Amino acid sequence: MTYLLFMGVGILRSSALWDVNEEGGWEEYVKDWGDKAIGIIGNSLVKSIVNYTLSKTWIGEPFSLCTMLELAEKDREAFRDEKYYKEFRHEIEADLNSVAQTTIRGSNLQKLVGELFKGEMKRRFAARPELIEKTLKWIDRVPCPCSLSVIPQFTVCCRRLTPGPGHLEALCTENLEDGSAEHIDVLVCATGFDVSYCFPFTVLGRDGLALNAHWAATGGAEAYLSIAMDDFPNLFVGGGPNLAVNSGSVTCYI
Repeated sequence: MTYLLFMGVGILRSSALWDVNEEGGWEEYVKDWGDKAIGIIGNSLVKSIVNYTLSKTWIGEPFSLCTMLELAEKDREAFRDEKYYKEFRHEIEADLNSVAQTTIRGSNLQKLVGELFKGEMKRRFAARPELIEKTLKWIDRVPCPCSLSVIPQFTVCCRRLTPGPGHLEALCTENLEDGSAEHIDVLVCATGFDVSYCFPFTVLGRDGLALNAHWAATGGAEAYLSIAMDDFPNLFVGGGPNLAVNSGSVTCYI
């Protein structure tokens, strides 16, 4: 585990509590490299960005064959036809769920997507190829063999997939430098959410065991194939812990 120490005064903000009225132009710092941070870093309003990340992630092309469209009034009118709207929804769901095998470890599609993402990340880092194979030699004057290559060693879908248009390109711009001491005006914490949250109601299993207490004792929520928990023989969950969520409708995917 790596810890970062921040000392100073200024703006500390979660990505979930963004002030849309701010004009930009400041020195911005973004903590982490998940889907929220990736979306923030692609923005061009700031003068410079400092991004510290404690882990790697896969970044590829948009998952769907379709792009976000500006709907004309005639399209909005067509959606009032329930039959047309249902067919439209099913086309989108079929498009997104057609690559569901990507979430299956060791599948041919997962291997193929991994190679495609690796090639795409290298292509988008063409202006800064040193970021692909860079190795950190020292941390606080202590030798460190840790690789700083941005290409993950874990398989695709171990973390949430994020297309991140403009993100890798932002890391190749002239206003990005490699240093250890940084002046910032805004600190953005894009570190995810509290995973210790449990159900606000009681679920009892064998011998009166409460599910919340069971998960607390084992260090977090766990499930077999995201469906069943030990000591809860009659409890089956749709989309439970450890589910590798696909894009599109979760109901269809399950």
